Amino acid sequence: MKVRLENYMFRSDVGTYVEINKLISDSRVKVNGMLQTDNNYKVDTESDFVDVDGTILNYRKYVYIMINKPEGYMCSDKDREFKTVIELLPEWSIRRDIKPVNYVDRMMSGLVLLTDDLSCQHLYSANKRRNDMVYHVQTNVPVTIKHGEAFAAGMKMKHFTGEIATLSKTDSYYKDEYAARLTTKESRFNEIEKMFRVLGVEVLSIELIAIGDLVMPIELNEGKWRELQSHELKIMRIKSPY
Repeated sequence: MKVRLENYMFRSDVGTYVEINKLISDSRVKVNGMLQTDNNYKVDTESDFVDVDGTILNYRKYVYIMINKPEGYMCSDKDREFKTVIELLPEWSIRRDIKPVNYVDRMMSGLVLLTDDLSCQHLYSANKRRNDMVYHVQTNVPVTIKHGEAFAAGMKMKHFTGEIATLSKTDSYYKDEYAARLTTKESRFNEIEKMFRVLGVEVLSIELIAIGDLVMPIELNEGKWRELQSHELKIMRIKSPY
């Protein structure tokens, strides 16, 4: 695919279009080793290479990011009252107008996917009910077999019917707390908390650790981000970011 030089450089996260055009006009950009001062020059994204001051650029039509969202952050690109996950990303990603793909409640932490690929955002929205969410839930008491059976049956309450879910005991992150692994399609903190509360269990924190087969890596610390790797793109049914 061929794109304009300035667009190629923008998608390589060089800077704003104003900054990019100054680099081109200042004779600091080469295509295949040859000086190029025409910002409308067509670059082949598959075979050409572009460098700025000797540094070869990494072109990506779209960017796919995962972030370990801290509790208290909104899963949106703008909010008047609370901090958002976008504020945890570098400036170049903000220029791309990257937006969250999935929703993680403000009261939760965990895996959030972001991209500037609208087709990916629409694909996830269309198929989100097919994907189970896996949560690590910190509780004040240990979960039991009876708790697991109640979640598996679904819980009917006065104003809410709990999702049929799988609940099992797991290791806690903290010495004086207990933990459970919850697999469900529910994404709201209040509804998950209600299902535990009706069983007499207090929820201390909820962390989303997986969406379907896409698992948040243990080494991705809270508040940190990285781009999706090739095997993760396949799980998301994304052919290539280039």
